[in-house]
Amino acid sequence: MVLESELETALRYVEPHADNAKTYSLEFARQILTTCAQFETVARLLCSWRFHQSPRGIQQVLSHLNEIWPGLAGWRTRFYPQNEVVAPFAEWTSSKMPSWWLAYNKLKHEPTKNLPFATLTVAVQSVAALGLTTLHYLRHNAQPGSSRLFDLVPY
Repeated sequence: MVLESELETALRYVEPHADNAKTYSLEFARQILTTCAQFETVARLLCSWRFHQSPRGIQQVLSHLNEIWPGLAGWRTRFYPQNEVVAPFAEWTSSKMPSWWLAYNKLKHEPTKNLPFATLTVAVQSVAALGLTTLHYLRHNAQPGSSRLFDLVPY
């Protein structure tokens, strides 16, 4: 996955450590904007494929994804550089969006003002969300490639 590879490159400059979790940069902003846009595209395609209509908003995307994969909130991956479990959908409910999605929207609408939301943590969470969605889709429809940064964690 190209977007994962770009995050891996950025990690050569910002050590993936808890002390750097709130480190922000233009590169992380670019990665978050690209990754979340791709996540939304893939998620909408999956919903359209399954329900034969495009969801109206991101909350309807969540509702449809939960119907396709009822365990979505429990999806986890291991982020190898820190040996940390990442659960990008855990906080996503019908009334609350995940922090990585909120940061994406802030960056999308006012990137200069909201650059501090483009953190290492948000970049990792957004790439994990896209990766998990893609892996779960491919698991049923193709053979996924291997990842050097993430792995599925049983839930």
